[in-house]
Amino acid sequence: MAGKGDGAAIGIDLGTTYSCVGVWQHDRVEIIANDQGNRTTPSYVGFTDTERLIGDSAKNQVAMNPINTVFDAKRLIGRRHSDPSVSSDIKLWPFKVVPGAQEKPMIVVNYKGEEKQFAAEEISSMDEKIGSKLSASDKKTIEDSIDQAITWLDNNQVAEVEEFEDKMKELENICNPIIAKMYGAGGDAGGPVGDDAPSGGASTGAGPKIEEVD
Repeated sequence: MAGKGDGAAIGIDLGTTYSCVGVWQHDRVEIIANDQGNRTTPSYVGFTDTERLIGDSAKNQVAMNPINTVFDAKRLIGRRHSDPSVSSDIKLWPFKVVPGAQEKPMIVVNYKGEEKQFAAEEISSMDEKIGSKLSASDKKTIEDSIDQAITWLDNNQVAEVEEFEDKMKELENICNPIIAKMYGAGGDAGGPVGDDAPSGGASTGAGPKIEEVD
């Protein structure tokens, strides 16, 4: 974690269930919403006949494609297929898990018309691509924008609510296209992940938000 006066830093938390992106600057953390307007992104990876989906778009199609949508993959890392915890989890998951070499759990999916087996580490690395696609220039854009917004807030402690909301909207308009691009880069489709979601997984309509975490 950066110390006081060290400038901004971007952190990515890749959790078992959800992942999120935050910016640390001026002794506070702002959690940045994804292209769906959510401050956390599901750690889901979905496989179809044409593409691989990551995050919200993967979770949005799980009801239509349950056996090829993987979640909780990190629970398998370092485990054997015969471990009681793995056996218990397998009973609850819609996707198939089979024993591989040395009883390593292997996740079975149908991807682009072929049956594939992936280790949990491979599934996890797909999710981690989210964090590796943010360019230095995009990072600087986010950092500079947040720096300007925080400076404005510090200098306008008695600003009207409408002024504050307008300033936050300006920040969202700059940051969220970059974050959407970052999340989309983890999949195969080329565009933002949310753009690939079916109609049932459309945006909440509340709009992206950047919120402070104490």
